[in-house]
Amino acid sequence: MISTVMNVRDYLLAGQNPLRIALRFPQTCHSYGALTTHTDHVAAYLLSRGIRKGDRVLLIGDNSFFWVACYLGIMQAGLVCVPIAASSQSRDIEYVLETTEAPIVCAQGSVAIAQGARFSGKHLLTDKVVPSVGPTASQQDFPSLGADTIATHGYTSVGPNDLAALVFTSGSTGHPRGVM
Repeated sequence: MISTVMNVRDYLLAGQNPLRIALRFPQTCHSYGALTTHTDHVAAYLLSRGIRKGDRVLLIGDNSFFWVACYLGIMQAGLVCVPIAASSQSRDIEYVLETTEAPIVCAQGSVAIAQGARFSGKHLLTDKVVPSVGPTASQQDFPSLGADTIATHGYTSVGPNDLAALVFTSGSTGHPRGVM
């Protein structure tokens, strides 16, 4: 029996009618076509930053289209998603960044503005246009990702033993711990 290995992004989006609604939020709906396109843009952007399979990407924000597109784009690129809540305290953000050595941060704009100093030296992708947050390696906004970022990079295949996400516990008994 031949087994086809696919990542979470492929499993959720492959073969879907691009006109069908994929995500519903209180104020907006997004189609499978839009989600697929934006996921592709995020994956291509991430890979254009020179990172490799298995590198960690911090994803920090509230539930949103940006969050979902980044999560799936991270998976598509063969990277490890490190999601944390937008309400995380500064010390926890610093601890997670230090522990994971994440070279890229995908952050909600309000978090990027409030926590910008913590992202020094990191590549930063924000959900909207925000003023420069400091000495980042680069800063890009999600709405500006476009066709020029798509599919110029080959995607790394992922297997069943590859790490997909690293989720940190609440740290109620000390420092948060990463769970694979």
